[in-house]
Amino acid sequence: MPIVIYRACEIVTLDSNCPTANAVAVSDGRILHVGEFTKICEYLSDAVFEVDDRFKDDVIVPGFIEAHGHTFGDGALGSLFGLVLMIVQALTAQFLKDVNRSRT
Repeated sequence: MPIVIYRACEIVTLDSNCPTANAVAVSDGRILHVGEFTKICEYLSDAVFEVDDRFKDDVIVPGFIEAHGHTFGDGALGSLFGLVLMIVQALTAQFLKDVNRSRT
């Protein structure tokens, strides 16, 4: 599988040893390395990889997945909850983009 290094304005890692980064290397849906872009390139210097800049102006945060709830299977209440969840996710994404723009 090819290795892709995604660059971002900021990546929130939730790792206290490295709370933020600006690049993440991914292969076959698995994260290989998170950190500074130049260091990841050095780390992967013997590998073939491509750089994807589609998130260069964005902030990347971990996916928060609530794995227990039956969001869409509980009739009207589940549908309402699902709709609220989608709205919250959209507002969060917009907020992060606004924060990102204010930093530049």
